[in-house]
Amino acid sequence: MQPNALTAIVPIIPDRLEQLRTFLTDLGNNVGNNPSIDFTFSPATHFARWVIFEASDGIPARLYFSTCYDGDADTYFQELSSNLGVGMEAVWTCCEAYAPGVAAHPKQFAKYLEPFTYKVDTFLIAFPDLTAKEIVAGAALRETFEDLLDTIPAPQTFPLDDSSQNLNPKSSPPGTPTPQWVWRIVDFLVGVDPSAPVQSTVLNTSSDLIDMEDRVVQNQMTIISAVKKGIWPRLMLRFMLWIGNKAKATPDGKLSGLTTIHFARWVVIDNGDNLLFESNYDGSWERYIDDFGDNAVGGMNSVWGNCIGFPKKGCLDIEAFKQVIRSHQIQAQFFYSAYPNSSIQNINSNRTLKTSLSQLDEYLAGVYE
Repeated sequence: MQPNALTAIVPIIPDRLEQLRTFLTDLGNNVGNNPSIDFTFSPATHFARWVIFEASDGIPARLYFSTCYDGDADTYFQELSSNLGVGMEAVWTCCEAYAPGVAAHPKQFAKYLEPFTYKVDTFLIAFPDLTAKEIVAGAALRETFEDLLDTIPAPQTFPLDDSSQNLNPKSSPPGTPTPQWVWRIVDFLVGVDPSAPVQSTVLNTSSDLIDMEDRVVQNQMTIISAVKKGIWPRLMLRFMLWIGNKAKATPDGKLSGLTTIHFARWVVIDNGDNLLFESNYDGSWERYIDDFGDNAVGGMNSVWGNCIGFPKKGCLDIEAFKQVIRSHQIQAQFFYSAYPNSSIQNINSNRTLKTSLSQLDEYLAGVYE
């Protein structure tokens, strides 16, 4: 059951904007202790967020609602409406064209969001074979196992011979790398020049953005970038996102050389004028962007090179790239994770632990038959 993505951008009623902002900010500051909207009652949800897109360029303020979820859309809306519909009323009554009570009725709620929903152009998933329930259960199993180990006295240790030194499982074999000449052609087509000089850049540190980061093991990022005018950059963008959507994670959750991304999506919005990027990732913001510069230069250049303001040198000018990200990043008022203390590495090791315990159980069952 591969996870799916819900991406909805709904106009906000102007005179209810501040009311909505206050409600969502309070909700985001009390994610685990707010009875009005508790996403733990939606076990199919991996991640969810609400983000206010401020009015700009003649476009009124809008509310961005996104989730990563398991199962089909009909079943998911049934779960959302049945378990969270009444609580979400305070959110959706601040939005245009909403009729009171709709959120509590799955078909009506899905119909309401439909005209505001976008199809995801690129959707990256670290563990497409694991449901949110399975990841949560894996974390609980590890915690129980660690508590059990804490009760067992430490055994006497002995020197290990050379053959026992490496007890780590073998990492999955790397995929076939894209030839560098391909990326050079892509750089040329999107206007990136790797030989360009590094820009003199001072990183903007917005306290509003930083305040929402590093609260749990995972972080979130929401970015809107203006796409260059003209047919060529827009065709290139669509083509590169189509190629990117073919990318698959390795069995250990690695995506394009990155070991920190749980889910990421690129969505072309506003009739092609803007590109929306959303990511749910592990660790600090700084390290995450550095990972792009170390492992995914070609892929990032091929997408954001079609956007206004992208550094001439591309991701190779990492400080300028960071500044572009920060200047286009939008604060999320609310961010939810079903497994906030589980990194990609944790999830991978939890799955290995579960498999090992199952094999041990089968072995012992055979021994004592």
